[in-house]
Amino acid sequence: LQKFKEQLEPAENFRVSRLRLMGYRQRKDESLDDFVNRAKLQAQKCDFSTDEINERLLELIIAGTPDPDFQKSLLSKEKAFTLEDALKLGRTYEATAAHVKDLKDMQTSVSIETIKYRDCNNCGTKHAPKKCPAFGSNCRACGKANHWAKVCRSSGRGSSPQQQQGRGTQRT
Repeated sequence: LQKFKEQLEPAENFRVSRLRLMGYRQRKDESLDDFVNRAKLQAQKCDFSTDEINERLLELIIAGTPDPDFQKSLLSKEKAFTLEDALKLGRTYEATAAHVKDLKDMQTSVSIETIKYRDCNNCGTKHAPKKCPAFGSNCRACGKANHWAKVCRSSGRGSSPQQQQGRGTQRT
């Protein structure tokens, strides 16, 4: 099995592997765990001890993270801070970033909803679609159904501000 593996994957110079590893950076669309797994695969070719692999991966996370706040936090940690500690902290930062994105998306959707509520042509107020309070009432200006006199287009009464002042805000 080892001979078969060597044929499929020829041995790479450990120094070349180390140089490749030094250039690894986390992509913006890549999770921290995916980045570390990708780096671990490369680190296996580098002829490092287990402790050295963990330290190099921690350094890669610091150098390669796209999140400057996470990077600052990692740089402030003491020497005893481990790769596992960094992964836990990184997962927290990723979860927080996802929550912030969700909140921004919710705020955007709320503002889109408010755009939908325009002045209604039948009652003159803002309301949800198909929830017009004038529905089912008759206009006092023209007698037609489903609109109020203050916005009546048939009689011309809804278009004059002076006429609207004289009528007040009659609903039917």
